[in-house]
Amino acid sequence: MVCQSEGNFLYSPMVLDGAGGMIAAWLDERYGMPTPYAQRVDRWGQLGPQPTIAQVIDAPNDQGGYVQATWTKSPLDTPPSAGVNKYRFWREVPTLAAQAEASRGACLLHGGDDVLEGGAPALLQLASATGGSEYWEYVGEMLADGRALYTASIATASDSVPGSNPATQFMIEGRRGDGTQWWYSDPVSGTSADNLAPASPSSFFAVWSAGQSKLHWPKSAESDFKEYRIYAGDWPNFTPSASTLVATVSDTGYTHAAAHPTGYKLVAVDVHGNASPARWTAPSGTTDVGDAPPLAFAFAPVSPNPVRGEAVLRFALPVESRVTLAVYDAQGRRVRTVTDATLPAGEHLSRWDARDDSGRAPAAGLYFVRLEAAGCTLVRKACSAP
Repeated sequence: MVCQSEGNFLYSPMVLDGAGGMIAAWLDERYGMPTPYAQRVDRWGQLGPQPTIAQVIDAPNDQGGYVQATWTKSPLDTPPSAGVNKYRFWREVPTLAAQAEASRGACLLHGGDDVLEGGAPALLQLASATGGSEYWEYVGEMLADGRALYTASIATASDSVPGSNPATQFMIEGRRGDGTQWWYSDPVSGTSADNLAPASPSSFFAVWSAGQSKLHWPKSAESDFKEYRIYAGDWPNFTPSASTLVATVSDTGYTHAAAHPTGYKLVAVDVHGNASPARWTAPSGTTDVGDAPPLAFAFAPVSPNPVRGEAVLRFALPVESRVTLAVYDAQGRRVRTVTDATLPAGEHLSRWDARDDSGRAPAAGLYFVRLEAAGCTLVRKACSAP
């Protein structure tokens, strides 16, 4: 009996649900306004006995290949009764892929059929809403114990790749231990992704000679490794970017044509686009970021620019040098000498307080900061804000 309340009128005929059950509909006029209701009754006379999937999300902190499914128990999951005492996991398979699996020996099941023991692949064929067939692949199971909410990791057929993350539908089956009754949840889709970046290359070496840097590193042990990306920059703390990318390779060595020695960063990338932390090296072979000296005469852009109150001037010397760092106006007149001293090899920082040699603030406009050292000259632009 679906409902025994007075004032209810059952519609006739009832509709078959395509799975051996039926859907009954009726009007409830107890409150003055006729209200339609409907209820599905399964082939065994049960009302809503199937489990309900709450969510299917990517399994966190893994290399991909799994989703985490959470579902509420079947109302018949009430130990120690003889109701639902196991849950099976099903993953949808496209029709052509299912037919290919069947041709390779996968066991084709129909609603309620038991999975064969021994680990043989099993496919479940069900009627689709459009009247055709849909196929589901058996991917595991667990025993029921009466808890209100269950969670399980379920294998996926594919993972995300750069620019694409295909979704797959999953279904949970609640089943009696004797196999005489079974109920399938409504399907819910989900995706998996590789959440872990590969390890940074364990070592990285470079030798510069006659206009070439020869780079070498050991082979990655990552199972999902795809390629290495090589970046070049004079400063150990430079940021790898498209503008500093030298090459993308799958081998463990590379020769880079370079007019002068420069530093390099090496990044390992997996098939899902995850990039490792960068490993730095210099032609001397050092991989110690903190102690690595600059490999070339370098002068960083003035910061901030426009200059308001104070400008930071960063530069690098490959060898000990006499350094002259001065600010000139647009007419080429020297405004301020910031540094005039002999400095050791390494990175250095000077500050310009946005004043001239007499301590006055110069007029707002364009200025040039000139660095002379080691027989070379570099110039950076600086705008003095009003």
